[in-house]
Amino acid sequence: MSSPTQVIDVLSTSPVLKTAIKKAAKHLMPMLIILYFVAFLDRTNVGFAEAALKVDRGVSDGAFALGAGIFFIGYALFEIPSNLLLKRFGAKFWLARIAVTWGITAAAFAFVTDERMFIILRFLLGVTEAGLFPGVIMYLAAWFPNKVRVQMFALFYLAQPFSQMLGAPLSGGLIALGGATAWHGWQVMFFVEGMLAVVAGVAALYFLINSPQDAKFLNAEEKEALETVMATEDAVRTEDGPNGIWAAMASPIRSLVLADSAVLGLSSKPCTSSQTPGTRFSGIALTKLGTNPTVFSMSAYTAPSWPSAMAAPGAASAPRPRNKNATVFRT
Repeated sequence: MSSPTQVIDVLSTSPVLKTAIKKAAKHLMPMLIILYFVAFLDRTNVGFAEAALKVDRGVSDGAFALGAGIFFIGYALFEIPSNLLLKRFGAKFWLARIAVTWGITAAAFAFVTDERMFIILRFLLGVTEAGLFPGVIMYLAAWFPNKVRVQMFALFYLAQPFSQMLGAPLSGGLIALGGATAWHGWQVMFFVEGMLAVVAGVAALYFLINSPQDAKFLNAEEKEALETVMATEDAVRTEDGPNGIWAAMASPIRSLVLADSAVLGLSSKPCTSSQTPGTRFSGIALTKLGTNPTVFSMSAYTAPSWPSAMAAPGAASAPRPRNKNATVFRT
């Protein structure tokens, strides 16, 4: 009798399954990448407004540092509860809801009046954005088999460095528009970039699909191929990983990912020049980004896909040992 791993290896060579995976990647990945692009933009754009908030709203260095860190407290506390709600309400609705609520919160930074409001909004931004990253991981697990999921994840994660690369001139340009409006430049930046997330959330309702069974772009044979291999992998996956919410919360893998996100978020603050009261910021001057460990982090996340990408065409992949520390969310 064939083991589940052998069954998965046989199913993975099916031309029907390969076609289904290509169609799923084409229809779903662009929207997921856009969501994470905007999420990281709203998470890090506060660095461009640091000096301006100090001058215009009296936000001290200590309050700014607390606001930068408290984001991750809200993020860590609510990521797993958010995933449980995602499973209940469906990925399409829940990921869209996340984007809309964090977009509204990010836009509210345009109306910051003092330090307290700034810190509260930073915490709420972490709470509202908490479910996106782990939610997308769960979403990918429902659509893509293990052997290609890491590649889809690497593709999704590329939105982060692109967000830093393109977000710098975008934020700087929006700040420069402050001279043509009644708002300060930093207010324009927060409001516009927050509304981008709201628009992306609404678009997610139309472009994301909860499961292969609901996909109109797949025929019956392709749906069956995807669901068969995913069900077989689920049977294998339930044998490993922590069982239950508290075990998942305590997983060292989860702690490592949170630490990586925190380092990236705190290290991606732009290098801004100092400003004296009464002066305006230059959009160009604010687009200079400081050094951050994005390249190192990307290497860590995409490394698992290198062997398969470098293997000769038609070469058989060696079976991978199970990771007993892998986090599995089960309710």
